[in-house]
Amino acid sequence: MAAASPSAVTGFNLYLSSQLGSGDVEPPPPPPPETFELTIIVRTDKYPNESSWVMKDDIDTTVAERSFAGEERETEYSDVLNLEAGAYTFTMFDSYGDGMCCSFGEGYWRLVAQDGTEIAAGGEFTDQESAEFTLGS
Repeated sequence: MAAASPSAVTGFNLYLSSQLGSGDVEPPPPPPPETFELTIIVRTDKYPNESSWVMKDDIDTTVAERSFAGEERETEYSDVLNLEAGAYTFTMFDSYGDGMCCSFGEGYWRLVAQDGTEIAAGGEFTDQESAEFTLGS
C-alpha cells in the first residue's frame, strides 16, 4: 500500500475545514424553553388603589407586576402569564396595611395553573402576603 501524498492529506484537511468552519452547516437551534400558563386572579376590595402585586423569579428578578390604582372597587381582574419552569414568589401588597379581606370588602387573590389547579390563594393579611411555588420539574 502506498503512503498518502502530502497533497492528499492537505486536501482532506481542507475538506474538514470547509465543512466545519465555513458556517455552511449549522446545528439546529435549541428548542424553546417550556412555558407554563399561570393565571393571577385578583378581586379588589373597596379600596383598590391600595392593592398591587409582583411576581419574582428565584434570583429576585421581577418578571411581572400590577397595580390596581384607578381600577374598580370589588371587581375581579385576571392576568395570564407564560412563565418558564422554575421557582417563583408572588407577593400581594396593601399599602394601607389592612389586606383585602374582610374589614373593607371581600377581596382576594388566587394563582391558578392552566389545568385549573389552584396553586395558592389569600386575601386576609396586613401589608403583604407571599406565596412561593415551582413550575415544572
